[in-house]
Amino acid sequence: MTHRMNNHTSRGRAISIELEGRPLSCFEGETIATVLISHNILTFRHDKSGKPRGPVCNMGVCYECMVDVKQPNGDFARRRACMTLVADAMSIRINNVEKTR
Repeated sequence: MTHRMNNHTSRGRAISIELEGRPLSCFEGETIATVLISHNILTFRHDKSGKPRGPVCNMGVCYECMVDVKQPNGDFARRRACMTLVADAMSIRINNVEKTR
């Protein structure tokens, strides 16, 4: 995790999330976007034409950072990565091409 600030920084408890079956280390209190960027993952989805998309505003306005988060019932729901805090053992999918209406 070379992209994290380490000087004078306090963090939550170390936890792990799952990104498409791959474990990623992170800390409680971080957003999904923070975790993905810290692991050098910059493409969060692809648009209808297949172009990669990632966070732009990092404050919940642009919706470019949408990812799928597994819900307790097993279904996946679209969430803004920049606004969604990680939880231990959370399962996330990215790189889904948005469907044409």
